[in-house]
Amino acid sequence: MNIYPLGHESAKLMSEAGYAVDVISKLILEDQCRKSDGDREGYLSDYDLGGLLAALTVAGQSLQECGERLQEYLKETERSEGAASGADPR
Repeated sequence: MNIYPLGHESAKLMSEAGYAVDVISKLILEDQCRKSDGDREGYLSDYDLGGLLAALTVAGQSLQECGERLQEYLKETERSEGAASGADPR
């Protein structure tokens, strides 16, 4: 397995997911601040808020899957390097 496709794919996913999570969290925070202000209403409808929370779920799942693939790759690399050097792979 070559790290470059996995590495580039993982880096792009992490960057895009991080950007999405940052923006979504700021929107939800702003909405909650407006609602707690007393005089003002939030600007997110329940539908909008549900969509944003669904997007966070997708981003979280994608990051988790990416992390698991990267961990598996690193374990395989360590085993291969250990076998090549004659070390005891654990």
